[in-house]
Order: sequence, then C-alpha cells, then structure tokens
Amino acid sequence: PNKDASLFPEKVKGKYVMFHRREPDIWIAYSSDLKTWYNHKIIMRPLPDSVWEYNKIGIAGPPIKTEQGWFLIYHGTSKEKGYCLGAALLDLDNPSQVLARQIEPILEPQLDWEVNGYIPRVVFSCGQAEMGDRILVYYGGADTVIGVAELDKKDIKFD
Repeated sequence: PNKDASLFPEKVKGKYVMFHRREPDIWIAYSSDLKTWYNHKIIMRPLPDSVWEYNKIGIAGPPIKTEQGWFLIYHGTSKEKGYCLGAALLDLDNPSQVLARQIEPILEPQLDWEVNGYIPRVVFSCGQAEMGDRILVYYGGADTVIGVAELDKKDIKFD
C-alpha cells in the first residue's frame, strides 16, 4: 500500500514536493500542478540493523524548515519496540538528499498510556506545530489517546 503522504509547507525550486510511503520506504515526488506527480524516488529505507525501525518507516507530517535543513520527524516499527519516532535532516534545496539521521528514536513508547491500549507500544505522529523556538509534536499513544511532546529548536542536533 501507499500511505503516509504529506506535502512540503512551501515549494522547492518552484515545484510542489510530497513525501509518501510505498512500504517499507519513504519516497519523494514532485509536481507542477498538484495533479501529476513525477520523479518518484526512495529517499530513506529502514535501517536493517536498527532495533526500532527495521520493519518499515513513514513520515509523521510535513518537514519543518530550519537553518540547517528540513527537519523531518518519521515513524519506524519493529517487533521489539513497536512504533517509535525518529528524526532526519534533509537538504534545503534538494530534499531528496538526507544530510543526517538519528540512529536512536527521539520518542518511544514508555508511559503506561503509550504502552497499553488498543494497539500496544505505539507513539505515532501525523504532524507538528511550531511555536516560536519550540516544536510541539502531537502523537497518538497506543492508538487510544493523544499526547504532545515538546522540542526546543536549539536542541536539535545531528552527529
């Protein structure tokens, strides 16, 4: 199936940009008119040696523009960890180029309401909100409740 689609918040080089997922990867595509999409290309694959994302990955809402690049939050799944959230940094002018990627999840199911519920061991986000220097990441916990996690933009670092 093809899921987890999201448009970029602005055009890149005059083109609309969209992420989508053809399992198990994150893909990018471009459009001039929002009807016809072309140059579909895989930009991220699950990391096979990862404890948390070897099964499949997908975007968790539109990327956020920063001075360093496009900050992308995505989800990954594994048998051991369930659904976790990760982060990647993409080139501002060529978002198909991944500049950096966190190896460990930035959020994983730990709280009771993230671990126990309709679907156990799930933190799953579909979007974020920027509020000044903060990013609020809204996410579902165990497919039962909604939570919010807060990131300070100055704390976003990639090794």
